[in-house]
Amino acid sequence: MNTQEKPLILHEGRYTLADLEKLRKRIKIWKECDIYTNQLVELFEITHPAIPKSSIEYKKEFSRFRSERIVSNATLRGDWIYFPWSGFLVHALNQKDYLMLRTNRNRNLITPEEQQKLDKFVVGIVGLSIGNAIATALVYSGIANTIKIAEHDILETSNLNRLRARIHEIGYPKLTLTEQQIYEVNPYENIISFSDGITKGNLGKFLSQPQPRLIFEAIDDFEMKVRIRLAARNARIPIIMLTNLGDRLLIDVERYDLEPKLAIFNGLIGTVPDKILSKP
Repeated sequence: MNTQEKPLILHEGRYTLADLEKLRKRIKIWKECDIYTNQLVELFEITHPAIPKSSIEYKKEFSRFRSERIVSNATLRGDWIYFPWSGFLVHALNQKDYLMLRTNRNRNLITPEEQQKLDKFVVGIVGLSIGNAIATALVYSGIANTIKIAEHDILETSNLNRLRARIHEIGYPKLTLTEQQIYEVNPYENIISFSDGITKGNLGKFLSQPQPRLIFEAIDDFEMKVRIRLAARNARIPIIMLTNLGDRLLIDVERYDLEPKLAIFNGLIGTVPDKILSKP
């Protein structure tokens, strides 16, 4: 497993002004961004949708709302989040309010109860080329506050046709890039990383502690594709596979949660898995 570089967070209600000044002296800050008051405007608007923005009532109610959350010193409200790989220090709303803002536009698509379930949903992703886009899309959508990712490869220039990265990141581990991209959307994400990729030795751990509710599989190693499916079927974890076939995309869905006796690859490859696993 990988010990990744995580954001450093001063949580609202757990730090003093002295703690913040001590942090500023200890870390290397390239840029400081204070978005707290801007986010308060957004938070007020989504929690008071019936008040017209141009009305006197809006100004009065927002002033009250703002004063309640700023008190005497706005610096001590919200969270301070430091991203060590970029040197950015960000002052933002606390974790609960930030989640409300980040998922606000999901409200007409799903219910608050469904959003809560999706936030707690645990997802595993194996392979972080196309898997990188899957991981970040889930986080942007407010899905899977716990995510397990496995990848051993580094970013090559040819990966830039499908992996969102920058030229100076060529040679970086794909795992590290994905971790950073996830944290920059949701600094509170619980990422469990496997820097060796998926192997015979760590497959059991990947499927447990905690167990993913769904696995996205996007790797080339056919033997590991087979082993992942056999283990997932035994644990009744569904798998979605996405494979690029030139100008086509193959999507395979295996619902082992609903069909625990389902043949792997939906039975399309016959006895090939048995031959692979029995080879010397």
